[in-house]
Amino acid sequence: VFVGDGPAVGPAAVAALHGATVHVTACQPFSHQEGMCCKLAEAALLASGIMRQSRGAFDWAYFMDDDAYVRPDAMASHLAHQAPNAGSGLILGIFGCTTDACQDGLCGGGGYAANAKAV
Repeated sequence: VFVGDGPAVGPAAVAALHGATVHVTACQPFSHQEGMCCKLAEAALLASGIMRQSRGAFDWAYFMDDDAYVRPDAMASHLAHQAPNAGSGLILGIFGCTTDACQDGLCGGGGYAANAKAV
C-alpha cells in the first residue's frame, strides 16, 4: 500500500504500482513539515489495521519516502533472519537524527522497518 497526496493518474502510474493500492490521505498535500508527520501517522495506523486484520500474515511493515531505493527480496531475507523480540516491538532504521526536543531520533530518509508489535 502506498500512502500519498493523490491517486495514481494515467496508465503508466497505475502500471508502476504492480497491483498495489494507493491510500490517499487527508493530510496537507505536498508538505514536508506537518503534512509529512500526518502521512506517516496515517501510514502507521493503516499498517496496524492491515496487520491486525491479516492475523499474522504480515510480520513487518516498511515505511519510506517515495525516493528510497529498496531491494524487496534482500529486505525480506534480512527481516526473516531477525530474532523474534519477546514482548516488545522492534524498529530497524537509521538512528541519530536530532532536534532541540528529541535526541537520537529515527531518521526518515532511508526508511525503517517495524515489526507487528512495534506497529
